[in-house]
Amino acid sequence: MLPDLPDWIVYDQHQTGSSVICNPPVLDTDIDYCILVSNKDKVAKMLCNAGWKMCGGEAYENPDSSFVALRKDNLNYILVDKQDEYDRWEAAMLLAQKRNLTKKQDRIDLFRTIKAGGTGTKKPSLYEKLTGAAGTWTQAVWTVNNEQGLQPTPYIPTQGNV
Repeated sequence: MLPDLPDWIVYDQHQTGSSVICNPPVLDTDIDYCILVSNKDKVAKMLCNAGWKMCGGEAYENPDSSFVALRKDNLNYILVDKQDEYDRWEAAMLLAQKRNLTKKQDRIDLFRTIKAGGTGTKKPSLYEKLTGAAGTWTQAVWTVNNEQGLQPTPYIPTQGNV
């Protein structure tokens, strides 16, 4: 049982993060759980009422709102409410564990790629289509060609913008 979460709210959960990915495990770190729930926003509100705090910062940037991250003491909960999203988190954790990714940026890059569907590409927003501007989350560049329409270039991660 996870603290502050009744069993009936949790559809599935797995531990993630450097404490289970790295070998040897990182011992002086938070304990992270990815948790599948029916409604991540409602569960997040319930947890905030129980003293949990929303996470922020570069490591938890969430441009697509596919998850909610919360912290209390040394615990971090990553809440998702879609099975395929949960499966991607778990697949990323298992692959990172198998490859023993000890560098945090390597883990972040892997998780973001797998969560994007494994393609490493992102469709442009309407703003990006109209202006040709790249978003801050991705460095994908789209150009307009009168004969062929929008043409994507490969996603190329750059430090700090991934």
